[in-house]
Amino acid sequence: MLSDSSPQQYKSATGISTVLESLKGVVIQESIPQNSKTLDDEDLARISDFNLDNFTETPVKPLNNQPALQSFEFETAKIRIEELGGLWGHTKVVIEKSRGQSKQFVEDFGDGVSLSMVAIPCGSFLMGAPESELESDNNERPQHQVQVPPFYMSKYVITVAQYQTVMRDRSYIKEEADLPMTCEWEKAVAFCEKLSKGLKRDYRLPSEAEWEYACRAGTTTPFYFGETIDKELAQYNAWQAYGRGQKVEYYPHNDNPKNVGSYPANTYGLYDMHGNEQEWCADSWHRNYLDAPTNGVLPNLLCQTVYSSLILAV
Repeated sequence: MLSDSSPQQYKSATGISTVLESLKGVVIQESIPQNSKTLDDEDLARISDFNLDNFTETPVKPLNNQPALQSFEFETAKIRIEELGGLWGHTKVVIEKSRGQSKQFVEDFGDGVSLSMVAIPCGSFLMGAPESELESDNNERPQHQVQVPPFYMSKYVITVAQYQTVMRDRSYIKEEADLPMTCEWEKAVAFCEKLSKGLKRDYRLPSEAEWEYACRAGTTTPFYFGETIDKELAQYNAWQAYGRGQKVEYYPHNDNPKNVGSYPANTYGLYDMHGNEQEWCADSWHRNYLDAPTNGVLPNLLCQTVYSSLILAV
């Protein structure tokens, strides 16, 4: 797993000094494996004596195989329920859209096909659903606090074009290039392994904790855009209303998957985390969250045989 901060955090001597100050008592292991040491008071005193005014703001190139991040903007949305009053307590779904910004790196596959990986910051969240959440299930409980390290997740689920470009097991037509690719779990893992070998990065399926953390993007509602779902924000069976949401009497082609990125992203800049197609995680299925890990890692792995779409982490 790669940190999402390294190439962008150290743009100046001030940034370096700030980071080194925070490393007192920490052993540096990965960058200097042969002579790692603990920073003591004498080291920090020498750092504080530097005259930072003599340094200029120069970008630092990424080390080893760490990716260079670039900012990108996207549209995101929130749902607000408006009370209309009256005897029956009618409500109205109001969608409020705004602009967001995040960071990503892009892998170029050639022939107009690329893979965008979004930087997901570290943090903690309450995983699972409370008993009061509508249509929740006992396999989403007990709720438990999880600490998630920084990682990257693909901006979109893997498309037909991306999958076939890497695996080369069949050709595809232009009209289906941007549709989500569906496959068995074993093929999803094989895709990750081949991609890792070709690009020299550790691509993999996300853990369930990583997936939920990235999907929620700091929210606590049933959906990252609010307490209900709407046909303007996701591809799903809109004939059925969720909670105080609205159902659609006639919604043609409701079950057909749509091209990735057809709806607004969440506040991390990830698309289609609700609706369209189910998405694989690396974890095997468990009956509940009893004894679930609290650090976002995988409890164990089992091969599965049903079909689902593919999203990546690194």
